[in-house]
Amino acid sequence: MGRAKELALREEEQGYYSNNTHVCTRCVEDYALRDFIRKTGSTDHQCSYCSPRSRGKTSIPFDSLVERIIEGIETEWGEPNNEGVAWDDGWVGDVYDSYDLLNDELDIGFASDKLREDVQYSLSDGQWCQKNFYELEPHQALSAGWQDFTNVVKHESRYVFFRREESRDGWRGREEIPPSEFLDALGSVISSCNLYTKLAKGTIVCRLRVHNVGEKFRMARELGSPPPEAAKYPNRMSAAGISAFYAAFDKKTAVAETTTEPSKKPMAATLGKFELVRDLHLVDFTKLPPSPSIFEPDSHTRRHGIRFLHDFLRDFTAPIKKDGREHIEYVPTQVVAEYLRFVHKGRKGRSIDGILYPSARNQDAEACVLFIGPDGACDPGEDEAYKVVKLTSAKTFKLK
Repeated sequence: MGRAKELALREEEQGYYSNNTHVCTRCVEDYALRDFIRKTGSTDHQCSYCSPRSRGKTSIPFDSLVERIIEGIETEWGEPNNEGVAWDDGWVGDVYDSYDLLNDELDIGFASDKLREDVQYSLSDGQWCQKNFYELEPHQALSAGWQDFTNVVKHESRYVFFRREESRDGWRGREEIPPSEFLDALGSVISSCNLYTKLAKGTIVCRLRVHNVGEKFRMARELGSPPPEAAKYPNRMSAAGISAFYAAFDKKTAVAETTTEPSKKPMAATLGKFELVRDLHLVDFTKLPPSPSIFEPDSHTRRHGIRFLHDFLRDFTAPIKKDGREHIEYVPTQVVAEYLRFVHKGRKGRSIDGILYPSARNQDAEACVLFIGPDGACDPGEDEAYKVVKLTSAKTFKLK
């Protein structure tokens, strides 16, 4: 067998055209591909695309780079015939050739136009479509599951939804997660994306109490979590009758989060500053990690989880109008909060002490809910055993 025929057969089997060049870390911007070159390459060859500047830089054979690119693509994309895409004088659905996939769907970042052209040529005959073409993508399944979950707990089954008999295969004939399974699916996403943070002992949090002009409140029991009988109104993370400690990290955010509706008469407010007397472990929705590269090994689950979380967080923190329906609109987030409080476990099996989330009313600021009742706060000088926060100051002012 001649060399040319042997090469053609090998290229047909591997699915791309070979190229006897080398690529260094300078020539791709994608961090995962750079890591791959750094870990598997050597300094034995100069880069073919930025030489002689690459002298001494780690490089790999071009074919190794293309193989890694294909491996990454195939975590999300498949060949249309293999995915069952219908044909009727053309593909019935979104199908991309390699050129469009590289330039419109992927963000590799080639430093050299010649390298981009070589990769495009190497993959020139390929056509690509979404894997499992007729199913929802994983992030879409999660988003659809969240929407069904919110509808069920608001309008159909608030207290025993988790015992409903729908199965994943039977839920309305679609691929999304049924409501009875959604909370565990959300918990898995939180774990896989490592959405946890520690509020260290000594951290100061601010809590606002609105009251009539002339009233004074100076004690932890007056400015901390209300007693259950005083928790008359539903909140984002707690139903009426359930005490929780809502706080912010500055006065402006505390005021914005608490005074959501204008008052018809002059009102005052007291800002209590509390110091954490022990470390707390929170689910952190404030800093979602960037979506990992398609070329990072084993990143498929995290990538789709993060895409879902961006949509989920918009709903989770959206302002709710106090129009009499807030007790309904708050139900989904209340159920999520109870799940995180009583069921979900964080790093090393730790219980969750609260949730950190973006303020819905002060952009770029953060707010939190701590899962503590009125017995969790103390005044200065009191025994801090079994307490969570200690009141350090209280300042009263008139609201505008």
